[in-house]
Amino acid sequence: MPRVSFARPSLCLTFLPLLHRLLPSLPPTVRDVDVPPLFRERFILSGYRPVGLPWRCYVLSLFQIHNETLNVWSHLLAAVCVALRFMMFTVLQGGLASFLHQVVLFLLSAFFFSFPVPERFSPGRYDIVGHGHQLFHVLLFLCTLAQQEALFQDFLWRRPALVGEFGEERLLLACASFFCLTLCCAMTALVMRRRARAQLMKYKRRRKKETTSRTQTRSLVNKEVTSYFMVQPPVGLS
Repeated sequence: MPRVSFARPSLCLTFLPLLHRLLPSLPPTVRDVDVPPLFRERFILSGYRPVGLPWRCYVLSLFQIHNETLNVWSHLLAAVCVALRFMMFTVLQGGLASFLHQVVLFLLSAFFFSFPVPERFSPGRYDIVGHGHQLFHVLLFLCTLAQQEALFQDFLWRRPALVGEFGEERLLLACASFFCLTLCCAMTALVMRRRARAQLMKYKRRRKKETTSRTQTRSLVNKEVTSYFMVQPPVGLS
């Protein structure tokens, strides 16, 4: 006779449904033909995340391999590096890059942003790692660090003259403008998100309308063919 246990279930079994709701399983990536044209990159054939998923899935996709993984992590690492550099500003005073480094990094990032290289020479080979948009993100991250370091060094070199000319209050106000810039960037991102959502809804409505039109046309053709064979008498009886 099997034994019946009256012990309380383990914490693993208790929290498993909750973890399943909070951490849903991610669907596999899809090809370019499975996403709207708004989200496609030229010569990138696979590694796309499906559209229409909950926000939790897109947050968890940070730890999934797809064609935007390197782009997202380059932004996150850049934000961490910039924040650490601000905190360590009073400690570190060494130079990192010159004006020439900034120009070279900026021009290279602009080149890879404008031209789909190297994926245009081998479509499908650089879908996950190595396509031009990823190189653009990495180079822009390095360019931001170089510009930040140059700004710090310039401020340290000119601080006595700046304080004497503008005063501490105006310099603090100028530093506070960085947060206003961050707020403007966030508002711009929200506006672009709304526009992208509107374009996506427009694309879905057009696809639905095309599908409905094709279905109606097919139904009309089938009805006409059926009526033709019902009205037309058999060949042997005509």
